[in-house]
Formats: sequence, C-alpha cells, structure tokens
Amino acid sequence: MVSTVHAALIETLSRHFVLRNSRLETLAVLIVGLVQCRTFNLSHIAGQFPAGAQHGSNYRRLQRFFQSIRLDQARVAQIVVAMLNLSRPKCLALDRTNWKVGSKDINIVMLAIVTRRFRVRCRLD
Repeated sequence: MVSTVHAALIETLSRHFVLRNSRLETLAVLIVGLVQCRTFNLSHIAGQFPAGAQHGSNYRRLQRFFQSIRLDQARVAQIVVAMLNLSRPKCLALDRTNWKVGSKDINIVMLAIVTRRFRVRCRLD
C-alpha cells in the first residue's frame, strides 16, 4: 500500500517524467528515503518502501532503477527549482572533486543552491 506522501509525490513526478508506475514509485521512495535517512546509501533507503517486500528485494529494486533509468539532469534541476518556488536570487556553490578508483578516474562537478535551511545539489557531467 502506498502512503499519502508517496502517492502525492508520485502524482507530482508523473507530470514531469514519463515512467511506468513502478518506476515512479521507486523514484518517490528514493526521494523520501533521501530526506528521512539523510544518506544515499541504498541499503538504508531500501527500508523506506511502504510495501511488505523483503529488504533485499527492495535493495535490488533500487539497484535496477539506477541501472535502467537515466534522468536528464538539466531537467531535474529545472523541476527542483520550480518546486522550490524560488522568488529571489540565490547564492550558488560550485564544487569539483576528482579521485581514482582502481584504474578509473572519477570526476564529479556539483552545483548547489545555497539557502538558510538546506542545499539543493545538481551533479554536472
């Protein structure tokens, strides 16, 4: 059973993304999980699914979501800014990190909207 928060978020997300209902539900759980767990650890977020599936099944569902879905990051940033209803100019923070994992170079650029209470980050590739 989908909670009221999840249902409202799924309805909002469906206006912006063309995804199957199961993918929308997974995205909604991911967003709520990020807020509640304050981590991007999928093992922690897997416990946020409202259904009675096993933790391992939920964890695998989140993994499959990231394996198969690619969201347009520019579009996501536009949606987040629109949802925040930002009426006046905000300060932006830009950060870049680079490290090596084995023989693979990892390079991430993040842009954040800085407010008094929270940060909204957008990864730039």
